[in-house]
Amino acid sequence: MLIIQSKNWTEGWEFLVRSSVLIKTYDKNETNSALKVASGYVPLAILPDFYAYDKMAIYSQGVGFTYLDATLLQPDPIAILTRGDHLDEAKAFIDYILTQRAQSIIGKHCLPVRQDVAPVAPRINPFAPNFPYVHNYNKTFHEIGEEIVKDYYRVWITEMHEQIKTAWREIREANKTKDLNQNATHYYNLAWNNFTYIEHYMNRTEIDIIHNKTNGWTENTTPYINEWRDASEKAYHNATENAEKSKQAAGEGSPA
Repeated sequence: MLIIQSKNWTEGWEFLVRSSVLIKTYDKNETNSALKVASGYVPLAILPDFYAYDKMAIYSQGVGFTYLDATLLQPDPIAILTRGDHLDEAKAFIDYILTQRAQSIIGKHCLPVRQDVAPVAPRINPFAPNFPYVHNYNKTFHEIGEEIVKDYYRVWITEMHEQIKTAWREIREANKTKDLNQNATHYYNLAWNNFTYIEHYMNRTEIDIIHNKTNGWTENTTPYINEWRDASEKAYHNATENAEKSKQAAGEGSPA
């Protein structure tokens, strides 16, 4: 949702499809992902910053972290249990946590909640004007479309991961010879349009329509998912096929 809103519907989905090519596996556990990077098993992973900082404290050499061009802030709440046995101590602890001194300690490990505390690099100041947040983020769209977009991503990208990588390999090969003649260029353009068809198949406006027709994406969702699955399978198949045709056309020389 961040990527879609920070770019736009078409550019966001193209970015997500292209990024999926670089993904070796989809990991459900951020801790495991961080360990794989720290151990050198994978070169990088996308995950919450504190998972990286934990590993950087242990594996200080060769492990780093950087923020992407769009991110979100997820607060770690703290509270007092009303039935606790030591309410005065709990209140005193909360008061201390919010002091500049305590937040300076927190700033060495996470992002502080006080504007007068500077976090330790590579952590960045969440109050800085250049913090990579999404301007004009549409929270309503996030709430309405989150589950729809999640399933759309699953059907078009997660489930089709191997097909996407296969299509990408063929497209990369075709890219080397796509300008040799008109037919090669034509089939290459078709391949690329098929490869990025996810961005054209549905648009932002349709999310509202689907949300209303499915009672908030809770009823009769299966027909939509099946339709997306059929469309995605066809799109990536055509992408691979047209990339192959582009290479074949390039080998045939210029048309008479």
